[in-house]
Amino acid sequence: KNESVKILENNFSTITSYGEGLGDENPLWIVTASDKENLTKVLKTLTENHKEIYLSYSIALTEEGLIKLPLE
Repeated sequence: KNESVKILENNFSTITSYGEGLGDENPLWIVTASDKENLTKVLKTLTENHKEIYLSYSIALTEEGLIKLPLE
């Protein structure tokens, strides 16, 4: 089932990229987290496990795992 909305209330973090069009070699990465523990997890994903987010504009990292955004 395709979802267009998902509500995240606790224990999540996000990574969003912004650039000057497709292929921008120096995008701005915006990171948010619900607490310090989730901030550590999302920064580890961004720096050490970046292959998980390859070709993604944005992701949410939840207790259930990684969700690519926007939802389809």
